[in-house]
Amino acid sequence: MARLQKLAYRSRDRFTAVVYINRRRNTCRAKYCMAIKNKEHVFAVTDDGQLAGIAGCVCDEKEKLAHIGHVMSVYVKPEHRGQGIGRQLLMAIIEYARDNPNIKKLELGVITTETAAYALYTSVGFKKVGELSMASWANDRFYDEYLMEMVLK
Repeated sequence: MARLQKLAYRSRDRFTAVVYINRRRNTCRAKYCMAIKNKEHVFAVTDDGQLAGIAGCVCDEKEKLAHIGHVMSVYVKPEHRGQGIGRQLLMAIIEYARDNPNIKKLELGVITTETAAYALYTSVGFKKVGELSMASWANDRFYDEYLMEMVLK
């Protein structure tokens, strides 16, 4: 819990908008901002007032890449996994991206051993477009990563 709260509080300082989704009522406590300068957004799911999951969407500042939303830092607390919270977070990001005329596609990377996350991303419409070897280093080893995208229509 402390790790997740730290992420949320740190993100509030860095990101331009925070969306809280009440899992039981399926309502948003705050709406995301649609201003063009707002390139970074955090989406969080609460359960009885407690943070259960968080995800981010960041758009590049460079004009050539500004049409791409990068899905980042998707995290659901272990005790809340398997309850649809990750799906709620992704659907909020997808809805935000579809409502934003500047975003034409979403991209993300997922560690190849994270089979549940990969299955979730595929189930909401992301397609695998590539694979990176030795993409990240953690726990004294390298991890490969799948690159995925969703072209918005």
